[in-house]
Amino acid sequence: MSKIPDLISDDPTSPVGHLAQEIRQRPSLLSDIVSHGDDITDAVFAFPSATARDLYQIRRRRDEMFGRELFGEPAWDMMLDLFTARGRGERISVSSLCVAASVPATTALRWISLLTERGIVVRDDDPADRRRVFIDLTPEAFVRMKVFLSGI
Repeated sequence: MSKIPDLISDDPTSPVGHLAQEIRQRPSLLSDIVSHGDDITDAVFAFPSATARDLYQIRRRRDEMFGRELFGEPAWDMMLDLFTARGRGERISVSSLCVAASVPATTALRWISLLTERGIVVRDDDPADRRRVFIDLTPEAFVRMKVFLSGI
């Protein structure tokens, strides 16, 4: 797998580069960021999460207008659903993820297996109900999604 893009940049047009310049100009900004870390993390996550949600909704609308058989990308739909679920603080079960993929369950299960093999998602047994399995993005896949969606 390729490495995650370098997020530290001095380019003032990039969000991280702009923040780096601000910190150099105002050293107290760094202590503000540390003391308000959760609020800032929520704000930084909110934008890509909303973008993922909007992309998913646009794809469903497109399916309604032209038929979903023309536009099959179940893996991407699953990844968008998992990303937005994390933003809502929700866990997604295998059955729910199959529905989000907008394809037959057997097809969705094959895609979940492929995403697991590629290290994009992880399976987690529900301790309260051994019949249920939750799916989540791996930490690396989550960061990649955030970087990708922030650039849209």
